[in-house]
Amino acid sequence: MAKIYIRDIRDLEKNITKVEGGLFMVQSCEAKVARNNKPFLSVMLQDKTGSLPTMIWDTNEIIAPGTIIKSDFNVENSTQYGMQLKISGQMFRVSVPSIMDFIQTSPNTALSDVEKIAWLEQTIKECAVTPFETAILSALFNTESFNRFIVWPAAVTHHGNYRVGLLDHTKKVVDQCIDWTWRYATEIKNMGAKIDEHLLKLGALLHDYAKIFEYSYVIETGVISYNNEYNLRHLVEGVSKLSEAKGKYETGHALTLEDRILYWHLKRFMITHHGYAAWGSSSGPENLEEVMLHLADLSDSGIMDIIQGNKPNYRTAPTGQ
Repeated sequence: MAKIYIRDIRDLEKNITKVEGGLFMVQSCEAKVARNNKPFLSVMLQDKTGSLPTMIWDTNEIIAPGTIIKSDFNVENSTQYGMQLKISGQMFRVSVPSIMDFIQTSPNTALSDVEKIAWLEQTIKECAVTPFETAILSALFNTESFNRFIVWPAAVTHHGNYRVGLLDHTKKVVDQCIDWTWRYATEIKNMGAKIDEHLLKLGALLHDYAKIFEYSYVIETGVISYNNEYNLRHLVEGVSKLSEAKGKYETGHALTLEDRILYWHLKRFMITHHGYAAWGSSSGPENLEEVMLHLADLSDSGIMDIIQGNKPNYRTAPTGQ
């Protein structure tokens, strides 16, 4: 029997309702208690084509991320929970000769990883116009951080939770923001509004930068988890890293008024791009650049959630905010 991948399960036209002898890697595992006080494990399973959640009942014994499990599964799909796997047989921990079949990789193959890295290098170069911008970007994208950024995932369980996911997401957000400045150019001009395209591009590039610290990612196994060393969400951690970069620059340079204004805008991009307090933003977007960045970020995350078979988390946004 040919191996069934998560990509096959998500393909509704294939109508896969059962998986016999399914082999998947445990990406994450969390012990929980149901409303009836029964213990269970909330588990995210993955292979190289994607990830799907499952629950293992009547146990709170954590399965280590990176473990390969084998079992029979039923496939369930509901509007409330999205697509899930339900274990229908005995579960075994197994060893495999190679884990490459289980490390989730980018589904965005329009560009190679080399081309995506070249795009990032070029975008950083284009955004580094002033000495202050050059210093900030050099500090944030030092060798270690750059090497993380080009492979890191964009999330633990939601959109872009795969290798190169953060770079994929960042490029799409930057491209969307640039596209909107072109599409709305006539309206902006005729209505007397203003938009700083360079500032927007720089904010889009950096908006999720601190995810390389918020998440721990084991490159060899593809296991993603929250990094306990950085218990602040990436919005706040992004401001912290930005402040460190500014402080380093100030040791040898006096900030101009333009530098201070830029720094203020970059902080605003960091803390407002989620849009709602429930999503971690301490303030909502207030100007055209901030609104465009927030909506570009939201559109890609929502679209990718649906593509990846997840329940879109934007539906939990508080009414009226």
